[in-house]
Order: sequence, then C-alpha cells, then structure tokens
Amino acid sequence: MRLPIKLALVLATIATTVLGANSAMAHRFNTTIVLADSDKDSPLGKDFSAGFMLATTEQDGHPDEESDGHLGGLDVYVTVIDQKQGASELEQIVASGEAGIVVVYGSETTFPTIAKTVEGNNASLMLPGKSPFSDPKLPGVSAFIENYTKAYGKKPTAVAADGYNAARRVDVAIRINDSADDIAAIQGSFAKTADNFVWDNY
Repeated sequence: MRLPIKLALVLATIATTVLGANSAMAHRFNTTIVLADSDKDSPLGKDFSAGFMLATTEQDGHPDEESDGHLGGLDVYVTVIDQKQGASELEQIVASGEAGIVVVYGSETTFPTIAKTVEGNNASLMLPGKSPFSDPKLPGVSAFIENYTKAYGKKPTAVAADGYNAARRVDVAIRINDSADDIAAIQGSFAKTADNFVWDNY
C-alpha cells in the first residue's frame, strides 16, 4: 500500500531528524568533574579545572563549535560539582543519565561514597592518577608548562597538572574506543593510565 505523499514526507522528515540527533549524540559525551574536598572558586578548584580545560582545547577544534572543547576526537560537555553542592547534585546528574565520565579529585576518603553513586548507573568513574609533572624534561610536560603559561599567564601548579592529566587520560580512553558508551572499556583504559602515564605530544 502506497502512503499519501504528505504522510510520506512527514515520516521522512521525522526519520531524518531522529538520525541526525543520534549522529550528533554519537559525536559528543559528557564529563562531570567532582571536586570532593574543595570549592569551584578556590585556588585548588580553579587550578584543577584550568588544567583540565586546557587539554580540551589542544586538538580537534572546529568552527562554530558549541561544546566546551574536545577530547578523544569528540565534543565534550563539562560540568563541575564541588563540595558545596555535595552528593545530592551528583546523584541527580547520574540519575538523569547525563553524568557520562565522572572525574574525581579529592582525598581517598571520599572515593567510596562517590563510587557507590556512580557504579551501575551508566557512567564511568575515574579516580586520580599519577601525573608525570614532576619530570619537566619530558617533552609532554614541557609542552604543557609552555601552553598553560601562554593560556593563563602563569606557570601551572601540581593541581593544574593533575587536572590536565585527568583530561589526557579521558582523551586516550575516548580515542581508543571512539565513544564513552562502553563503560567497561573506558574503565579499563583508566586503570592502565593510572600510573606511568606519559603525555605524548599531539
């Protein structure tokens, strides 16, 4: 049975819209930074976020972009939660399905509670890793110091380096897996980059 022309056009438009939306979602992901022991506007919070966001500007940019930056070749949208907002804010974001990759920065005593909130809720969890910042002779470290200083007008702190390190670990995980959808694969990548991770130059 042939559909009336107007109905066929409507259905075709709907299908195109849905496919377009799915395609757009496939090229983006969310990251939620949890500053477990500090505030967004504190020196620690600002430094960590600055280091993280620097990494999102280093590759894959394009004209008219609306995202917060790029990691792993995909658009990334970044939300920052601090200790003032607490666990309830994270719970809401996780429950909405919009948490994506949850990057934690804080003391180890905060990890179990955050992990309990995230695990099993369609989100990946990344705990702090060891950055190579202590060895400025490494090409990736010297490049980071130069780029950070150029972007922010001051040399990076170790906390800023931790933020940058977190973003570079996310970049590697996404680039290998082409998306943030496979939580087990993303978590596996985080486990591999927790120690002895080197910032190769882009």
